[in-house]
Amino acid sequence: ILRMKRPVSHFVAGKRGPGRLKPTAPRIFGQFRSDIDNNVKFVLDAMNELVYPDDRQVSRLHATRVLDNDGLCEGSTEIRLRIIREHDSDAWF
Repeated sequence: ILRMKRPVSHFVAGKRGPGRLKPTAPRIFGQFRSDIDNNVKFVLDAMNELVYPDDRQVSRLHATRVLDNDGLCEGSTEIRLRIIREHDSDAWF
């Protein structure tokens, strides 16, 4: 899950803070300046040599991009990893 930083225009008086989102600000989905595939590539590349030798080993991924709604709405990334072995036929689909 890619929680994207909200622009200051989403906040009352342009100041970040809990409870300061404008009523007109989008709640979850919005328009983003970057493409989701570029966001995912950044995360995969960052995990090279930390989680796996090379991101070419990644066989499957699911990405969701939303606007951050926590705290100061600065953005964050949540990653869930699972090793899929050949005998794990239920994990392929």
